[in-house]
Amino acid sequence: VGVGAGRYFISLIGVGFPALVASQANKMRRVHGPLTFFLSVYRAVLRMKAHPVRIELDDQELSVRSTSILIQNTPYTGGGLLMAPHAEMDDGFLDIVVVGDIGRLDLMLNFPRVYRGTHLNHSKFSGYRSRRVKIESESPLEIILDGDLMGTVPLSASVLQRALKVRVS
Repeated sequence: VGVGAGRYFISLIGVGFPALVASQANKMRRVHGPLTFFLSVYRAVLRMKAHPVRIELDDQELSVRSTSILIQNTPYTGGGLLMAPHAEMDDGFLDIVVVGDIGRLDLMLNFPRVYRGTHLNHSKFSGYRSRRVKIESESPLEIILDGDLMGTVPLSASVLQRALKVRVS
């Protein structure tokens, strides 16, 4: 289980573009299902911008221009995206995917790679593993936590090891 923005999460916290997508999806009333996600991504791309951010991980600090930061506890996120292909819920780590200053066309042309989990081979996508993450930005970047908009950065998140017991019968 992860904890961040004052709440527990199972799957992910997204900063920047993922929150724009969620905001667009929340505005759609007449469209439902996978089409909602597709249209939301398209609309959000039009508003996407890279912002300077500082990311503090267990063993390193990054200062980058980023459009998206995804803190994942699971491999998949909304719409069936295999955003963090190596994430495991029981390994005690969060998988962090940072999308750099990628252009709109470049993102859309490479978006299908996210469904296959091959996007981390692209120079604008970087993957990290950490038990804790801290994100700061001078811009008020929105946060989404397991599908809910949760305010703006700064953000601190961490993994709570062995916090959830699951019984299978």
